Amino acid sequence: MTVFFLIICLPLNIVFHELGHVFCFIFMKIEMKKICIGPLMFTKTDKWKLAYSKHNNKCYVVPKVKHNKNKEYYINSIRKSLIFGPAVSFFFLCLYLVYLGINYNLLLNNRIEMMLVLFNIAINVSILHGCFTYNKSSVGDIYLFIKSKNHECILDDYFYDLL
Repeated sequence: MTVFFLIICLPLNIVFHELGHVFCFIFMKIEMKKICIGPLMFTKTDKWKLAYSKHNNKCYVVPKVKHNKNKEYYINSIRKSLIFGPAVSFFFLCLYLVYLGINYNLLLNNRIEMMLVLFNIAINVSILHGCFTYNKSSVGDIYLFIKSKNHECILDDYFYDLL
């Protein structure tokens, strides 16, 4: 049973991170073109369709790359959505840390639960670390947020590459 929880902890934390982006896009009224979480890819043409992703180790949300309102609103909405995923991960990290702090003595007696809490803390720290990443295979949310402050064309180029 413990192994089962450990196996689903990582994907669930990543799903919550990506849903942070999705909900922010919905709130900012920016249409999405693609949502990819590991091997699952949801694409929208007329309606949402589920497909298998060839980038089965990547997770991302792609907005419709068109300035349907004004360009400044679009860029600011994208930037807010970029930062909302890490904010959700940070929120869960804080929840796990508070839970650990409040229940530390109880968790010492229940090593399985302690392991799950520490594993979730490590996952969220890892997700947040990845948000600062920039390399050939990955561009982190926070890195893209910072770089797009003065160079909004970076956002268009990045999302066009994911289409």
